[in-house]
Amino acid sequence: MPLVRRDAERVRRPFEAPERERRGARLAVELRVEHSAARIDVTDNGHGFPFRGQYDLKALDLMGFGPVTLRHHLRALGGNLVIDSTPLGSRVEMVLPLVADRDGH
Repeated sequence: MPLVRRDAERVRRPFEAPERERRGARLAVELRVEHSAARIDVTDNGHGFPFRGQYDLKALDLMGFGPVTLRHHLRALGGNLVIDSTPLGSRVEMVLPLVADRDGH
């Protein structure tokens, strides 16, 4: 798959919170490839983010909400991010375009 391992690591890293920070929350990650994009959905049953509601990358940037590093990496990769945060947990949807590697694969 043309999505570079290093880029996938950058996207995955913010979700590796120590157990004490997760407070026992369950985390589910789903990866799908749809046409020319990879879609990563992360849901948890924790306490959500410090904000409530659903915001896309543009809104998160404007308001300064959400993980700064994750927003930065997704923007640099040409991706998009939607965060839906509630007191009962959160859902993070990321879409990354799939591009051919240097060999055209």
